[in-house]
Amino acid sequence: MEAMLAGGPHAHSVAMQTSSLGHDHRTVPSTGSDPQQPPTPSDPENTLSMHYGRIVRTIDENHSRQLARVRLDHEQELASTRNAIDGAYRKEFKAKNREIERVREEAANEMEQVRREAAADVAAMQEEIETLSAIHDGIVRGIQRENAERLVTLHAEHQAATEKARHAIEDLWEGRWNDRTRFAAEEAKRSTEAAERRDAERSAEWIKAIKSTHPELLDEIMTCMQIP
Repeated sequence: MEAMLAGGPHAHSVAMQTSSLGHDHRTVPSTGSDPQQPPTPSDPENTLSMHYGRIVRTIDENHSRQLARVRLDHEQELASTRNAIDGAYRKEFKAKNREIERVREEAANEMEQVRREAAADVAAMQEEIETLSAIHDGIVRGIQRENAERLVTLHAEHQAATEKARHAIEDLWEGRWNDRTRFAAEEAKRSTEAAERRDAERSAEWIKAIKSTHPELLDEIMTCMQIP
């Protein structure tokens, strides 16, 4: 019974189910007795279970009212704490805003000072750039003039070297052509001499063969060949 009281409505439901398993499902009429009054010894078990069920429901209702009061007190305490924290945060927020405004003004002043200094530096740099540009233009013109003169000199030297190389190549080809002509003449002479020697050898062999086979025709053949 103490476990059923401590467990609340769930324990009461479990107890009701456990009690109903061992009994039939007959409807027990209400006795109309006081819920706080203990049952008489002659009451059945279902009546006893209903009695303690009423007690548990009463305890649950009291517990619910207590929880509602505790919840209400807690909500009021939370609201008070929230208001206090909100007020503190608002004060801190205002202080932070003032600090931010001050820092913003200081930053704006510093930026203005930096802007003026930067403008002065830009003007000085622009003047220096113009000076350096004038110097650079003078140097470039001098380099261009020197390069033009050097280019003319190099062009003349290149022309002279080209002409000299052309003459040298012409002399080389002329010498090679003369050598080729001489070599060709010598080769033609050697070929002619060799051919004449071969012809003479063949003629001698042929005459020798005719002399050995037909000596009577030798004079006639020699006359035809016009050989002395």
